[in-house]
Amino acid sequence: MSADATSADALAAQASAALGAGQAARAFKLAEQALTMEPEHARSLMVQGAIARDTGRLHDAIPLLERAYQSAPDDPEIMYNLALALHQSPARGADARARPRELYECAAELAPMSPFPRAMLAKLLEETNDLAGARAAADDALALDPGNPSARLVSALVDRREGHLARAREQFISLIYGDDGRTLAKFPPPARAMIWNRHAHTLDELGEHDAAFAAFEYAQKLRWSQPDAVRVDGSFVLAAADRAKDAMTRDRLARWSHGDGGDGRADPVFLVGFPRSGTTLTEQILASHPRVVTLDEDSPLVDLEPILRPLMPGGPTGDALDALGKTDLAKSRDAYFAGAQRRLEEAGGSLTDASVLIDKLPLSILELPTICRVFPKARIIVAIRDPRDVCLSAVMRLMVPNPAMANLRSLPEAAAFYDKVMDFWLTVRPRLRHAWIESRYEDLASDPEPAIRKLVEFLGLEWDDAVLRHREHVRGKAISTPSYESVGSEITTRSVARWRQHEARIRPVLPTLAPFLQVLGYVE
Repeated sequence: MSADATSADALAAQASAALGAGQAARAFKLAEQALTMEPEHARSLMVQGAIARDTGRLHDAIPLLERAYQSAPDDPEIMYNLALALHQSPARGADARARPRELYECAAELAPMSPFPRAMLAKLLEETNDLAGARAAADDALALDPGNPSARLVSALVDRREGHLARAREQFISLIYGDDGRTLAKFPPPARAMIWNRHAHTLDELGEHDAAFAAFEYAQKLRWSQPDAVRVDGSFVLAAADRAKDAMTRDRLARWSHGDGGDGRADPVFLVGFPRSGTTLTEQILASHPRVVTLDEDSPLVDLEPILRPLMPGGPTGDALDALGKTDLAKSRDAYFAGAQRRLEEAGGSLTDASVLIDKLPLSILELPTICRVFPKARIIVAIRDPRDVCLSAVMRLMVPNPAMANLRSLPEAAAFYDKVMDFWLTVRPRLRHAWIESRYEDLASDPEPAIRKLVEFLGLEWDDAVLRHREHVRGKAISTPSYESVGSEITTRSVARWRQHEARIRPVLPTLAPFLQVLGYVE
């Protein structure tokens, strides 16, 4: 080994030690020095990749860690760090977790005394609804390190999901308060909020509803106090609802529904609605049909922005959409379908002439003006659920901080946002010329088959019993929404009328929600 390589090794070792001590800036500089000597020095690349990953820059982290892995493909620590970055990435599809799983398993085999790859393998398996595998991997990690916090967390999560609520409660209490809070401090801040949230769910399922709601509120405050969340402004999303309502006049919608796209491609089906209204469950049921392909909230509508933003700098107003010419519309459609094909291929799928493409993103409901203009034959499924349960469920789930989710941090905010979004839908639905259907969550929960048959018929598809076995389709699949737990379970009415357990908390927002209860048929 050359002197330069020895020096690079020594600097990388110092960088790893600094990173382990929480000195990220020093670690980065030491790794940078090593890389000036040896540009593909594996351990130095690993340190810089881990720093990028831990600061949320996955677009930088994954290439760095891939380079490290190429330089040292048998290094279990590099395997583990690359697996962590891939695990955190928002990649979709049935194969999205196959590679990190393989890397975790290989790292565990090469480092038989390390609990870390086993603990994170357990978390990945829990997220893909393989509870037996998650339990086994967590037990393996705990056999090596009984205090491993990640493995203890997975054990608590699996206990709750398997119904061992008292044991889960004790495990969450230990994670939150154990060692005077130092155990919880070992987790990154978003994970601390998640632990509080799952503890709250456990309390709620045990019937301790007041304590549960306080824990839900604390989890929200904890998550939204983090640096990636505190500056997020949700006000322009509220303004978008007003702009969309103004754009969708009867005359415009009549004009926009004429003809087809002119390119022979079947327009997509848009599955929309207010968040927490059952869109993920509906998507996964329909995705079980052999002719349906879905995108798991990775909508190619974003690919239209570079084309449409220069033409509509103030947003998609009715006049601006009317002014779009044939070339603009053709470019928009090309960008959309190219984006859909790319996303499907990345997930191991494809879009064929026989496919029905479902683009599910709840708040794309506010994109209906653009959808109706660009896709004159698009079909629209709108998920509907009791507004009281919707708003309660929003507070009970932690969302990725973004401008839309900033309006779901508390019951009053959620109710005001619901009022804005659903007032838009109820205003425009009698004007809409595009084919649309409302899918009621309570119907799916209480009597699934008739409700699913209506949706399959709406899609113009023949019936296939596979849609009744959606749990088989979901198993092992990475689902990007907070609903990954529920869609992997049997369909039940457990979440119907849950608001009754928190009626005192719901009462202050009832004046906002009452008009929708009447119109949508939730008045008893």
